[in-house]
Amino acid sequence: TGRHLHSSEAMNGCTLYPPNSQLFTDDVIGSVVQRAWMSNERIEDDEGDSFERREDSQLPSKSQYSRLKQRVEDTTSIPVKPAPSMENKKTRGQFESFSLGNTEDSVVIKPAATGEERQRELRRMRQVRYRKKKYDLARRLEEGTNKLREEVNELELRRRAISVAVPTDKSAWDVALKYFQVFRFGVRQSVADSVAPSDAQLNFLLSNMSEDVVFNSRCGAEAIMQVWRCQSLWLKDFELELRGLNKHSGNTLKATMTTSFIVSNRTLEKVFPHLSDKNGNRSGIWKSRIANALLGRRIIAHGSTYFEWDPVLGRVSSMTTQADLLTPVLRLLGYVEDVAVVFEKAIVSPDFHWKQVM
Repeated sequence: TGRHLHSSEAMNGCTLYPPNSQLFTDDVIGSVVQRAWMSNERIEDDEGDSFERREDSQLPSKSQYSRLKQRVEDTTSIPVKPAPSMENKKTRGQFESFSLGNTEDSVVIKPAATGEERQRELRRMRQVRYRKKKYDLARRLEEGTNKLREEVNELELRRRAISVAVPTDKSAWDVALKYFQVFRFGVRQSVADSVAPSDAQLNFLLSNMSEDVVFNSRCGAEAIMQVWRCQSLWLKDFELELRGLNKHSGNTLKATMTTSFIVSNRTLEKVFPHLSDKNGNRSGIWKSRIANALLGRRIIAHGSTYFEWDPVLGRVSSMTTQADLLTPVLRLLGYVEDVAVVFEKAIVSPDFHWKQVM
């Protein structure tokens, strides 16, 4: 019995045996009486003869059954250790340790550093933001590139249309195209500062315009140069851009263009002198407010120029040009009353005709 208890305790100490292993010891199993063969069971010997074995069944007696029952009760009364437990201890959201039943089997896990996890998360978020910035930059560059391609294609189509329409010999088409090339940025600064006009620009007018060429309400190549000189001096960053050239009727061509410039202090002084009213009255304050609203702003006016060709002389006999100044000024000021004040005493009309030049 001592050996049995010692063996049982050893088995209980091992985690590989179930807690009721005491019920399967040699003493318990050995005390079970073997069942007898059934009376009608046949046995065959080596020579092939068979006979029936009719021994009575051997059942345990009452005393044996009592001893067996007492032994089983004594065995089940032995205290059984609880099954090994897995104890999880949680601290700050992290597992510190878990136990397998015995102290020597405990495994301790150090808590993860919260600071390191936070740094790892911050690095991940930075990488996400960096990738998003790169993606947005690439998308903007792609959109800008596509827009530039469209503009290049549009300009190429315009160039081809103009080049196909222009004949090889000198004609109104050739003169009109050359005119916008020569005067695209107005009169050169050296021309405006000197007494003599630019030889290249004046020679172009003299060689391609008739002597009495009509330019709006003026006449002659010198009158055209005078208008261009004033525009170049009084309108900052002046630019004339050709947008299209078409045959209008008969010997007349129609060129569509945009005229752009910046309103400077000289523009207010020379073109809109009435806005520089220094009086402190209500009218002076109103005009000063309008002048401040226009100062430094770029005005883009859409217009057209008509070239009338004289086939006998092979020159341009008349030029009529106009541009819409009213719309961009109204867009800047927002009130029709203010626009009326701007053009009330200005030396330029809303259709970009100069009333007087120097």
